[in-house]
Amino acid sequence: MYEVDDVVKAKQFLNMYGLPFEENSYKIIVKGELADYISCFQKHFIAIHKCYVLHQSLEAEFEKLYMT
Repeated sequence: MYEVDDVVKAKQFLNMYGLPFEENSYKIIVKGELADYISCFQKHFIAIHKCYVLHQSLEAEFEKLYMT
């Protein structure tokens, strides 16, 4: 599980996969393969969820962008 707290990084990550972004939502938790939908269930929280483990290809991309 990864968290992104930076609003710019959050926007980049969502835009990369053609997903909607809300200005008030800046924290992303990624748990598995990219979901078909995004559930916004807290004021500053976007959850991308469907599986329990991050898909390897997505994990690699995420780490390249945000863990270096």
